[in-house]
Amino acid sequence: MNSGIEVLKEIGAQKIHEDTHIPKEHTKGLVEASFLKMNKIQFIGFISILEREYSLKLDKLKTK
Repeated sequence: MNSGIEVLKEIGAQKIHEDTHIPKEHTKGLVEASFLKMNKIQFIGFISILEREYSLKLDKLKTK
């Protein structure tokens, strides 16, 4: 079974942006697991959107 981040990589940053309207620079960061350009509130919000949109469990990312 794929981890949540692997599923996001398969979907791709552009498709995530189109589906969720999360800014493209942030979707790219989420796919590449580079979270430095996001503050904690943005990050948690984006993770919640991704969990809802793609039926993923990303609890491990929330604790980072």
